[in-house]
Amino acid sequence: MAQKKHISIGDAERFVTEMFSTVSIGLKEDKQVIINGLGTFRLTTILERESVGFTPDTELAENVNSPFSNFKTVEITGQLSAEDLAEISNNVLSEIEAYEEAESEDSSVDDSQKDASDILGKETGTDVIDASEGDASRNEAEAEQAVEQQVEALTERVEALTETIENRRKSRKIWWITFVVLLLVSMIAGGTYYGVTERNKKLEQERIAAQKAAELKQKQDSIDNVKRMVNAVDLADEQKLFLIGKGLDGAPEYPCSTDLETAKKILPHGGYKIVGTLKTVEVKQGESLSDIATANGLGQGEIYIQVHNALENVKEGQKIRIPMLELK
Repeated sequence: MAQKKHISIGDAERFVTEMFSTVSIGLKEDKQVIINGLGTFRLTTILERESVGFTPDTELAENVNSPFSNFKTVEITGQLSAEDLAEISNNVLSEIEAYEEAESEDSSVDDSQKDASDILGKETGTDVIDASEGDASRNEAEAEQAVEQQVEALTERVEALTETIENRRKSRKIWWITFVVLLLVSMIAGGTYYGVTERNKKLEQERIAAQKAAELKQKQDSIDNVKRMVNAVDLADEQKLFLIGKGLDGAPEYPCSTDLETAKKILPHGGYKIVGTLKTVEVKQGESLSDIATANGLGQGEIYIQVHNALENVKEGQKIRIPMLELK
């Protein structure tokens, strides 16, 4: 290669080293490397150990095998004598010598001219070129050109392999970058979703707590309203717990003019307030609450008696408390 390409032996060695280094990388990754004009390298397993096998390119195989193309196949059996084997060996050697002589004839003229030119050049210090190189020199030039083309093809193949390996490395790098980016996006999206979910959960808890607080406040307001209405009659504790009795069994009941709840709502708007119990009377036969109020000087103060005794109706024999009233 150094002679044909006119390069130093060191550059040729570096090229060959780089080529087989590239082949080694290709074998590790793809188990097979094909170099046009040279052949195919394959990584195979032999006796539980990996080994590299090589299949030459068709053109290369033909060039290597061409000296033996005229050989004749001779079957060797156990019946051949030593003389027969010697004869076969001599025939093979003769054919090889004939082939080498035929090859050397094409370059003998060129070699002699080259030797003469070298001698003359050494003596005179100048280069001498024979203009009559003829067909032999042309054949050598064509052969040299063919070798150069093979070397260039091999170089291009090595460059292509190097580029392929570099592209694969870049592809792996891009794949890893894409994977990392997708992983980060997933983590950010997951964190955002978790944050939104937690925020919505917290808002829902606050809404439920506010709703419960509103319901408790409404209940407390209702209780407070009842307390205010009860406290408006200014009854003592023992008076609030006083039982007025059910009256005589079988006696008719006379309903009050207003139901108790309505009377409690009206009472705070009246001009008087209850400050105690004036006296207790017993309901007579046929008396209504209005009759009892009139008989005790309250006139339109029926609701005061009703609220003070928590009455819905009156019945003969009941004990009714007459409230003591005072202007507000």
